[in-house]
Amino acid sequence: MIEVKNSIINKIYQDYNTMILTRKQVAIILNKSTSTIDRWRKKGLYLEYSKVGNTKNATIEYTLNDIAEYIISNKIKVV
Repeated sequence: MIEVKNSIINKIYQDYNTMILTRKQVAIILNKSTSTIDRWRKKGLYLEYSKVGNTKNATIEYTLNDIAEYIISNKIKVV
């Protein structure tokens, strides 16, 4: 399982060259709309995230590790 996770992390890292992802990047990786990602976040579903900055202009960020965990637990194919 660890090898699968590392493979997913490496694939995404090669594509985005970062360990921290924006909601737009997450939407592309998971083949979901940004609206779906936002809805999940507001309902507290599926993905861990961090808010960076003050509440009005906060940036939402996701870690590559958390996205890999979600992909594995939901058996999503990364192409």
